[in-house]
Amino acid sequence: MSKRELVRARVSRQKRQRLILVMVVVAVTAGGAAFALSGGSERTPGGAGSEASNGQAEPVSFVSWDGKEVVSTERFRGKPLVVNFWATWCTSCLFEIPGFVSLYEKYDGKVAFLGLNIQDNPESAAAMKRELGITYPTGRDPEGKAFAAFGSVAMPTTVLIGPDGDVVERLDGEVSADQLASKLEEYFGVEA
Repeated sequence: MSKRELVRARVSRQKRQRLILVMVVVAVTAGGAAFALSGGSERTPGGAGSEASNGQAEPVSFVSWDGKEVVSTERFRGKPLVVNFWATWCTSCLFEIPGFVSLYEKYDGKVAFLGLNIQDNPESAAAMKRELGITYPTGRDPEGKAFAAFGSVAMPTTVLIGPDGDVVERLDGEVSADQLASKLEEYFGVEA
């Protein structure tokens, strides 16, 4: 290869590298802008700074665990409700559920809990439900409609609904039992 060809190859490689760098910068900038415009900064994992709702939540329907009936969140009206969306493929979901089970038992009826399995194979979900020892009411959201109705975009998602049906806060990402207990005391004055 002649010196001229080597120089041309080097210049061509440098141009490709610059083009790739420019494309990466543009992609990151566009992604950041989209994130900011979507309110993404309000929905951080672990619930810190997660989104609160304005106004009353429309009752959301889901399929009973056995798949034989359609149930509504309306049936839980009158006490605070914790709706937790989970799936067998969501590791963070599986980590937070034992803490939720513990709180459900400690609150002893002062707070209603509802676990909604989203888009899972019913047999796999049932096996995981048994393995995790979920004792609170559960249902299935096979098409993700209830999940979408709450504006959820991340897994796991936990939605806190007041006794009057108002969505108080949506927590996207893994939530510890301590974080959830703190939120329930803050919003509803209940202690575990």
